[in-house]
Formats: sequence, C-alpha cells, structure tokens
Amino acid sequence: MQIQLGGRKAHSIKAGLLLTALALPLSAQQAHGPDIQAQRDAMQKLGFLVGHWSGPVSITRGPGEPLKLTQAENVQLKLDGLVMLIEGQSNGSDGKPQFQALSTIAYDDATHAYRIRAYNGGRYLDTELTVQPDGFHGDLTRVLQRSATRCS
Repeated sequence: MQIQLGGRKAHSIKAGLLLTALALPLSAQQAHGPDIQAQRDAMQKLGFLVGHWSGPVSITRGPGEPLKLTQAENVQLKLDGLVMLIEGQSNGSDGKPQFQALSTIAYDDATHAYRIRAYNGGRYLDTELTVQPDGFHGDLTRVLQRSATRCS
C-alpha cells in the first residue's frame, strides 16, 4: 500500500507507523472506556421527568412584571437511556410561541456528575446539574416558577 503525503509517496511501513501512532490514543481511551451501565443507572434517577408536561409559567427577565405563559415540555430518554432530551415551548394567551428551548442531560461516569446543555434563542448554557432526593438544581440564569401537570 502507498499513500500520498505532501506530494511524495510514502511506503507502506511509514504509513503503517503513522496509522499506529494515530490509533494509540484511541486504544488507550477504549481501555478505560465509559461505564455504560453506571450512566444508564444514573439517568434512571431522572426517569420521573419522562413524559409530556404542561402548565402555567412565569418568566422573569430583569426588572418588570414576569411574563405569564403556558409551558409544555416533552421529556424523553434517548440512546437506550443514556441521554435525556427535553423540548419546551411557552405560548402566550394568543397561542403564539414566545419561548422555545431544547436541552440534553447526560451523566459523566468519569466525574460522577450530571451535565445539562440547554439551547434557547441562539445561545446555550452548559453546566453541571446536581441531583438531590427532592429534585435537582443547576446554574440556570433564568427564573422559572411553574406548577406543571403531567399530560401522559
């Protein structure tokens, strides 16, 4: 086998050495791969969130009156229970969307921490999520006050 590198032909032994050198970091990572079962078990602690939820919400964005909307959330476990996908939309009294967000939650077994990444309005937030027996919290900058009802 010969490959072209920078306009010159390299012999198969050089190509083999290059491929071996590139593969070493990958094989080292695979030797200490993720603990899939630990991740799945950790995500099951958030299983109570799965379903379709809706209810009134107040969103405070700085000074002034909070924005009162109706929030709907669709929460699913994906990738065989390894990642939680949360899709949310808030509608005004006229039924028009006022706020949309998409979030993922996953458990990192190497650091023993949950991570949430939330997207909204061209921005995203990536932070640790602390799971407690009575719920969870994270460094989310918006204030949400809601009483949601499970739809299914």
